[in-house]
Amino acid sequence: MAIYALALAAAYTGCRLTWGVDTDALAGRQEATAQRVQAISQQIAHAQAELAEAACTIKANEVVGGHPDWSLLLMLLARNMNDEVVLRQCSLGPQKANAQAPSDGTADWRLDMTGYGRTVTSVSQYALALERTGLFQEVRLLKTVRQPFLAGSATHFQIQCALGTGAEVSP
Repeated sequence: MAIYALALAAAYTGCRLTWGVDTDALAGRQEATAQRVQAISQQIAHAQAELAEAACTIKANEVVGGHPDWSLLLMLLARNMNDEVVLRQCSLGPQKANAQAPSDGTADWRLDMTGYGRTVTSVSQYALALERTGLFQEVRLLKTVRQPFLAGSATHFQIQCALGTGAEVSP
């Protein structure tokens, strides 16, 4: 066994003397590798910063994009009016009192409208036209009262409409 150990030591010494170990070359390669690792680490840090900025942009777009386009609702209200009905006020809010509307647009909404019609019939026809759109889960004519209006009189009305998440608009 001692002979094998001596032979192994002689072989190791011979290899080392023949090929040698260039410590300067190893130190240079180590320095180059360290610089490359540092450059890649900087690229990763820059990419992570860009990714964080992109994530913020995406989140902002989701928040803004998740809100319904209420201008379409106003257009629908106007399209179903005739010359005998005018709206005085529209307000939109969550279906339940004291509830906050979620930012993802999935709330059940309530639309409250007041206005004037020439007759009770014209107001009823407007409420029926809103119901026929299919957008509202429920359209309720809450109040009609004859009141002085301009040089004559008109029917003051209050309509409440329930908008649900599953409602679809039909023209």
